[in-house]
Amino acid sequence: MLRDATGLDAALASIGRELRHQYLLGYAPAGATEPGRWHPIRVRVRGQETGAWRVRARDGYEAR
Repeated sequence: MLRDATGLDAALASIGRELRHQYLLGYAPAGATEPGRWHPIRVRVRGQETGAWRVRARDGYEAR
């Protein structure tokens, strides 16, 4: 949390680094999905358990 402008440059630099190192993954199911049904998903990467990577992902999706 930024309390005053003295840390603004460092905060923006940190945000920029994080944005440059993100990946966006897409997923399309192979078969038909049941509309309105919740489909859980799990995203894992090698190195996640060592703290080398951090995964931010939804818990699932509701089919349309």
